[in-house]
Amino acid sequence: MTKMNIGIIGTGFIAKILAPQIQSSNKARLAAVSSRTLAKAEKFVANYPGAVAVEAPIN
Repeated sequence: MTKMNIGIIGTGFIAKILAPQIQSSNKARLAAVSSRTLAKAEKFVANYPGAVAVEAPIN
């Protein structure tokens, strides 16, 4: 079965609730997490193997 790839925008409260649920799902996987800084995104995805960190600065 192919899992649905899901990305999260932001690393705040809601992301901390959603990410473990997505990762533990049989039908979905956490594919990416974006943040205003790459460092925050990288710190967040360190707990989720296979997820990619993405910087999404606001201009």
